[in-house]
Amino acid sequence: MIPIRDNIPTQRRPVVTLGLIGVNLAVWLVYELPDLGRAIVDSGWFPCELDGACDPPGLPWPADALTSTFMHGSWAHVLFNMLFLWWIGGPMEAAIGHARFVALYFVSALAGAAGALLLEPEAITVGA
Repeated sequence: MIPIRDNIPTQRRPVVTLGLIGVNLAVWLVYELPDLGRAIVDSGWFPCELDGACDPPGLPWPADALTSTFMHGSWAHVLFNMLFLWWIGGPMEAAIGHARFVALYFVSALAGAAGALLLEPEAITVGA
């Protein structure tokens, strides 16, 4: 039911996938876990920044849109996202290569932030 491994051999080690999982877990453990509420306010993306309707703390909106991709709202959020990244990321990285996978990851992150803007323009956006 839940894929643990596959029978499709890969020629490359998924270094980007492992690196992204490591960065996400490190951000969760070191930065978010001690003060989750403050971390989300500091590094989450506030879509209202685009039209100047709010003045949130932290970085300007383009940086927040990127840093919010490494933020997660709970243990379940970070663990399930990393599990999914492991299942999908490794084979995808092997298929398209390291550089394209990094580009796909960040383009997808920005597309997710744009989707969140359309669906819930007043909410703080974190994670995938």
